[in-house]
Amino acid sequence: TGIITDRIFLDSDDVNKLDAIIEVCAWDCENVVVIMTSETLKRMWCAAEIASAHAGQGNVVLVSCDGNGFTDELLQMLPE
Repeated sequence: TGIITDRIFLDSDDVNKLDAIIEVCAWDCENVVVIMTSETLKRMWCAAEIASAHAGQGNVVLVSCDGNGFTDELLQMLPE
């Protein structure tokens, strides 16, 4: 096996450069993994990061957590 040399960006509650996070999600990420909780889309910056990753043609992977309030029907409507 080889050594993985890809960089990983872990978003957190660090709010020093919020505008830069949007740019990172749009243009510097090949894959964005979103932990979908009941609070995820209620947070403006989370929604903006998801939208910018999608607009930047990145792969957006949604991980659905129990109790998040999203129905299977809603999740099926999301673009692939």
